[in-house]
Amino acid sequence: MTLPSEFGSIRELRRNASELAEALLEANWPENSYPVDPILIANRVGVETFSAQLGNDVFGMLVKPAGSGRPQIFLDADQPANRFRFTAAHELGHYVDRSSRLDGDMAYIDKRSDNDRGNAEEIWANEFAGNLLMPRAIIQQLESEGLSQFQIADQLGVSFDALKYRLRMLANAA
Repeated sequence: MTLPSEFGSIRELRRNASELAEALLEANWPENSYPVDPILIANRVGVETFSAQLGNDVFGMLVKPAGSGRPQIFLDADQPANRFRFTAAHELGHYVDRSSRLDGDMAYIDKRSDNDRGNAEEIWANEFAGNLLMPRAIIQQLESEGLSQFQIADQLGVSFDALKYRLRMLANAA
């Protein structure tokens, strides 16, 4: 795995994704309610979103052809609702990560296979999506209210497995 030059470690990469997700939420989610709507946030930052039939192996994609206006996220319509939202947040992460550094073409295609699983850009986008949909402070608040992990996942509009993974990442970051 090759890390982008601005990151010295996976821990730094994850911290950067977390900070940018928190900043995006603060600036573009005044509703401060949950579950977060990553499609509404994408639209607020100038990214069009579309639901489409993308085939058997594609969750979503981000495209921004040079000089053609707004970037676009395409989300496979056949995903379960929780996965659809995560894919939207993940693709938005790709946009946030690269938009300030790229003036020309931008394209990411996220497949259902695990081929790019260890890729630094995919780790970054997954961490961003996890932070956007499951902010640490909100998880802690819901835990303090006595909600079970199943109830927290339901409140945040994510799968139980996504929440368990997020909790593991938060424990490792501490």
